[in-house]
Order: sequence, then C-alpha cells, then structure tokens
Amino acid sequence: MNAPHPMAALITPGSRDLDALFADLANQLKAEGYAVGGVLQSLGCDGGACGQMLMTDIDTGITVNITQNLGKLATACHLDSSLLAGICGSLERQVEAGLDVVLLNRFGKAEIEGHGLRGVLEKAVLAETPVLLSVRPDHAAAWAAFHQGLADDLPADREAVLAWARAVIAARRALEPSDRAATA
Repeated sequence: MNAPHPMAALITPGSRDLDALFADLANQLKAEGYAVGGVLQSLGCDGGACGQMLMTDIDTGITVNITQNLGKLATACHLDSSLLAGICGSLERQVEAGLDVVLLNRFGKAEIEGHGLRGVLEKAVLAETPVLLSVRPDHAAAWAAFHQGLADDLPADREAVLAWARAVIAARRALEPSDRAATA
C-alpha cells in the first residue's frame, strides 16, 4: 500500500451526517492527544430565519454565523466575507503555531474561486500539515485540478478516515525538523 497523501477529501454530497462525522473525527483525534484545528460547518435558524451558515472553530469552540441577512428578496450571496476573513486569520495562526491535522469540512465554490478557506488550505499545505475536507461531487473536478494528484479520496467512513489521519500524522512526526526544512 502506498503512503497516504497529506491531503484527503470525502467526495460526497453535503449533509448534516457529514457535519456530524467531522465533529466526531475532531473529538476523537483530540481525545487521542492530537492538535486538531479547523472549522466545522452547520446550518442554523435564528428567530425563524433559517439558512444561516455557522462555523465552529475546533480549537476554541466558538461558533460564528457567517451569513448576512439581506432580506427575503435578496439574490446576492449571503456570505459575510469579513467574518469569514476573521476565521481564516485565526486558522492561519493556528497552522503557524503547529497542528497535527486541519479539518475543513468544505471545499466549495468560494475555495474553487480562490476565496473562502482556500488561504488556510494553502497555508496548511505549505506547512506540511495534513488536511481533511469534503467535496461535493459537482466540485470534484475542480478539487482534482487543485491538488494535482497529491490528495487521497476517502469514503465517508469514520474508521477509514481515522486510519488515514493517524497514518499521515505518524508519517509527519517521523520526519525530523531538519528533514522538514530540507524538503520545504
């Protein structure tokens, strides 16, 4: 078997089950003593207005609503890019401080266009920090173009994903710091 790549994606339609899987993975890896960073996404309702996109920072547990209320007739994107930028800055600092794995449970339209959490993903890759994310099937080609063969596709199976995470973290830890600097 080939060594796992430091990036992996679950190519699967988004669902609350997937959000729950990512939350479970984060909790399990943290319980095993790994430094886990990233964000968990969920949908919320406030005062009867549904469709909010909530992002929870895995490290701090802080949840932020990153959608703007533009009114019922609005056709513009509801994403509040300034709030997302703040989340990205926090995640980039976490990557710089040192993480064993980053969980970003979406690679979507914003990331394809070079926005959203794309900067965090790129920073993690440059820091050789393993990254796990999910990709909807309609974005799989853009994801493949981004990683250019340097990522694994995993089933949305808890044990398979935990095995990947443990293997890539162990491989990364096996490198001496001087080896990491020489390969950068």
